[in-house]
Amino acid sequence: MKRAASCFAVHAGSLAALGFLWLLGGAIPAHARITSITYTITQAYGGMPFGSVGPYQFVTGVANGVVDPTDPRNAIIQDIGLAPLDSNGLVEYSTKFQVLMPVDESKGNHIMLSEVVNRGNETSPGTFNIGTSATNPQGDGFLENQGLTLVFIGWQADLVAPASNPGLITMSAPIAHFRGGKTITGVVRSEWTVSTPTGAPGTQNILAESSSNTPGYASVTTSNAGLTLTQRVHQDDPKVPIPNSQWAFADCTSAPFPGVPNPQSHCQSCGQRTSASSYPSLWRSAALRTDADNAGEFSPLGSGRRQWCGRR
Repeated sequence: MKRAASCFAVHAGSLAALGFLWLLGGAIPAHARITSITYTITQAYGGMPFGSVGPYQFVTGVANGVVDPTDPRNAIIQDIGLAPLDSNGLVEYSTKFQVLMPVDESKGNHIMLSEVVNRGNETSPGTFNIGTSATNPQGDGFLENQGLTLVFIGWQADLVAPASNPGLITMSAPIAHFRGGKTITGVVRSEWTVSTPTGAPGTQNILAESSSNTPGYASVTTSNAGLTLTQRVHQDDPKVPIPNSQWAFADCTSAPFPGVPNPQSHCQSCGQRTSASSYPSLWRSAALRTDADNAGEFSPLGSGRRQWCGRR
């Protein structure tokens, strides 16, 4: 199920949206602040005017910030104490943002609608404007005709924008390591469902709770010794173990099973299979980000691949 994007509106008065971003950093003590912003400005909707408000513009950029790992309020950030530090002992990050605002701000209504994006995707103005489409992204222009300023802020560091959608609003966070540089590892449990047979040599992405733009946690080894893969047809069915000899950390797209070793892919021989199966899997993985679910058992948010042979 898709999560709805979170939005909130604030009366900005004469405050520009970029000023709001600076306010987030400048008005807060050193435990968390924005250190710099870079941006470009482009015309929105081909320069189409919206009533008395006039045309809109996109302000697209990156905000760089720091957080203090010793501040108790930042302890909620997973593994913040193991993140690399800058020369001031702070953890650096960056987040993409986009602002949709009137070219002439004085003609706006001085209300900002801020959206925490859904997997990097902007849902406004499509959530509010009627009739939006790829060829008519403004729809009926309801928000724009009201004079609102829309702000989209990235928050998800495990997203990787694909070539087909480079405009995802993402953020970048450092990779946590044990002091001394040793890689953090932990047990990963991932479960995915194949609803229809793909036919050999079809490939099925491993997806957990996020999207296909979220790389999963790679295994620390391509050996599956001591690891578990099971399958079941229905949610409450008993889990049936799949022998380790019938699956591998490998990519079988271009080579038959056991395929080409790959720590971020799964390949399975043509053994026990149904057209609608759920496959829980456990393996040991390196932690990717400081915002991993927890330090013990991770919930990978996946890309990796599973190779299927179709209906049996």
